[in-house]
Amino acid sequence: MGTKQDWKPGLLKLNQLLLAINPNIHNNLHWHFNNNQWELYTMNRKQLIDALATATGGTKADADRNIAALIGVVTATLKKGDSISLVGFGTFEVRKRAARIGRNPKTGAELKIKASKQPAFKAGATLKAAVNGTKK
Repeated sequence: MGTKQDWKPGLLKLNQLLLAINPNIHNNLHWHFNNNQWELYTMNRKQLIDALATATGGTKADADRNIAALIGVVTATLKKGDSISLVGFGTFEVRKRAARIGRNPKTGAELKIKASKQPAFKAGATLKAAVNGTKK
């Protein structure tokens, strides 16, 4: 199996490969060393509920309701075209994408892509600093 350090060069190559395939995947890559191997880790809703219940000392049912309420409020606010700014954490906002001409990758034929609104999150300075292990 090897040690944590033995696996690191291969893990870095795997990260480079995944980023080459999809440059937008980096936000979802999180590795943990577990049972003598590196594992890709993404927290799901159940794990978030457990973490929130533990952090607040509340029940899992309360945490689930709070997460559902937060998602509902964010969704309703963005649907109206407004944004939510949490200083230091970040901003949930709607970005407008103009109509454009695209291409069918199979045939090469041009096609019209309609204008759309995309939900987006822009991280705040405190969150960025925490992720990068630096002080704001």
